[in-house]
Amino acid sequence: MWNKLRLWLFIPGLLALAAAAIRYSLELQWSVLESSLSAVGLFILVVATIINRREVRTFYKRRSTVYLTFSIVSSIVMLGILFLVNFIAWLHPKKFDLTEKKFFTLSEQTVKVVTALDDNVKLLGFYRENEQDWQLTSLLKEYASLNRRFSYRFIDPDREPQLTQDYGVNRYKTIILEGGGRRLRVEDQAPGRTI
Repeated sequence: MWNKLRLWLFIPGLLALAAAAIRYSLELQWSVLESSLSAVGLFILVVATIINRREVRTFYKRRSTVYLTFSIVSSIVMLGILFLVNFIAWLHPKKFDLTEKKFFTLSEQTVKVVTALDDNVKLLGFYRENEQDWQLTSLLKEYASLNRRFSYRFIDPDREPQLTQDYGVNRYKTIILEGGGRRLRVEDQAPGRTI
């Protein structure tokens, strides 16, 4: 009876490690709970290995176990390499414009102007949440990536009426550009766009 129970000692350790991994993947944050689950899981696995050392030794002498271990280690190494490549790509994102006329590429002059900003420049776009222009958002992200002094924010006038009133905005799709003590306003002139 004890011999059969000894082999089942590995399961709680594996479950604790799986719970830590699942919890981390859901919250994307490593907290005390994940650390505790991992530590307990590893401790249980080490204890189970020590208690079952004869069975573990016999298990690893089989040819099929060697192949299985090699396959698992190879898979883990491959996943590690993929994770590392993905992480590097996330740290240093690159965008490729494959259109013939480079429609999605910033002009040299735009890059020079944005990178040469000496003062903080802030762009506020007063758009309804469901009316934000994806092309404008993409363009502003590129500007912000070129220079930390450039920042932008979209404001829903219906959700933040006080801020909208503070800037004197009375039309949807209005853009306020602030920098160097100056303020520039660009408004959508389409009829029926008043707030």
